[in-house]
Amino acid sequence: MFRPLSDDEKREALRDGAVGAVREAQRRQPELQQLGLCAQNVFHAFLQAETWTVEEAELPAWMKTPPLEELWSVKAKVTKS
Repeated sequence: MFRPLSDDEKREALRDGAVGAVREAQRRQPELQQLGLCAQNVFHAFLQAETWTVEEAELPAWMKTPPLEELWSVKAKVTKS
């Protein structure tokens, strides 16, 4: 049977997890910067588009009834002013 962790063991586990998370973030920093730049470029390209349209999604064939009828009945349209 397992015994509960002491407060010191809990603090140590949290400290180790935080240190590991910081190290992982530092290790992946170049990848995160590249991903951020890519997202920024895609968003900028959308802003430069002449018109945007949002169309109602069709109900998937495998789904017999919509989960929330009001969400499927909305027909949104977004245009650049």
